[in-house]
Amino acid sequence: MERRPAPPGARFEIVGAWGAALLLAALLSIEIGAPWLYIHDDNGAWTQAVATAHLRAGLQRTRGQDFFMRRADGGLTPYLHHPPLYPLLEAAAYRTTGSSGPLTTRAVPALFHLLGLAGVFVLARRLFPSRPGVRLGALCLYAVVPMSAFFGKVAFNEPVGLALAVWALVFTLLFRATSRAGALGAAAFLWLLALATSWSCAALLFGFWLLQVWDLRCGRPGAGRAAIALGATGVAGLALVLGQLAWAAGGNLAGLLQAGGAWGIAGQHAHGWLGSLGTAFDFHRIYFANIPFAFYLVWLAARIRALVRGRSLTEAERVLLAGSAGAALWALAFVHQVAMHAYGQFWFLPFETLAAADAAAAAWRSLAARPRLRVALAALAVTGTVASSAVTLQYRYTHPGGYAVSTAAAYEVRYYTHP
Repeated sequence: MERRPAPPGARFEIVGAWGAALLLAALLSIEIGAPWLYIHDDNGAWTQAVATAHLRAGLQRTRGQDFFMRRADGGLTPYLHHPPLYPLLEAAAYRTTGSSGPLTTRAVPALFHLLGLAGVFVLARRLFPSRPGVRLGALCLYAVVPMSAFFGKVAFNEPVGLALAVWALVFTLLFRATSRAGALGAAAFLWLLALATSWSCAALLFGFWLLQVWDLRCGRPGAGRAAIALGATGVAGLALVLGQLAWAAGGNLAGLLQAGGAWGIAGQHAHGWLGSLGTAFDFHRIYFANIPFAFYLVWLAARIRALVRGRSLTEAERVLLAGSAGAALWALAFVHQVAMHAYGQFWFLPFETLAAADAAAAAWRSLAARPRLRVALAALAVTGTVASSAVTLQYRYTHPGGYAVSTAAAYEVRYYTHP
């Protein structure tokens, strides 16, 4: 059978997608091998230390969890606050490449972040099948906003966890469209991997579980199976991670509970919570490049208004709202942590960029009768987004983080940071 050539529009979209991927790769490559100098780079030194402990002490001693190996006596100091997968991946990269410096350490999350961009491309094609402009706009935003271009290689759980969650969502949506058991099984497996990487993925999974429950009430076929599968995956995944933490800690989870109390909403008074919320909101505005953030707020307001008025939403709107709700749940529950670590809002990335692109496309359509004005406004929006991102990236790469530098130096003195 003769293969039909792809239409010109499809070829243009593929070229545009590759362009967005190359742009993101180029932005992630900036100072990728630099010493631990920049804001939150103390996480890089932490990564080196806990991954090195796996290789020096062995998994029999670390039990796959996060420990520091002391230089003084070779003993292990616990740091049992996170699921285990990310440092294990870094340890595997160190063993495979024979290198454990900043380049290798940052390259692991950067590669996963690029894998996440590929997942967003697939996700966009499923949510907006007849709107290539929205799809390409979202990919470009995903590439340039500083939350992605800067924090996409942060040596921590976020880029790895989000990439896994995005692909888990791709298969979740495939099941919603086809009711194939294989798609649901793949989604459950990827959600388990995401939960084994970051606690935040539990909030995202909860958002999509609520969507299945809502669909079940509305009588959507397959919603019951999806709700049961995702609910069971969430419970099982968290139980496995907590069980592994308790095993590694010898049954003592005091450190984990103390960390949760320090960062969680339960430990904050109202005034402090509001102050942290204001700081987190400002971080969100800056790291999502101001203009895309404004489009996202407009998109959210319009969909919430539609819900209040009882209007039914499209599949794309429902999915992006569910993802936004999950990311917001995490950000609000741990707003004190998010106000100190801006990458805590990393989980909004796929949903915010897709929603902002959708809102921008709607604005473009609404100005069809005024072509000159809409071209001028579009040029202003693109220029403003690029300028905002450039200013933020330039600032971040020219202002070393004092806390990160001192903490990284302290890790180097106290613990083994190379196998």
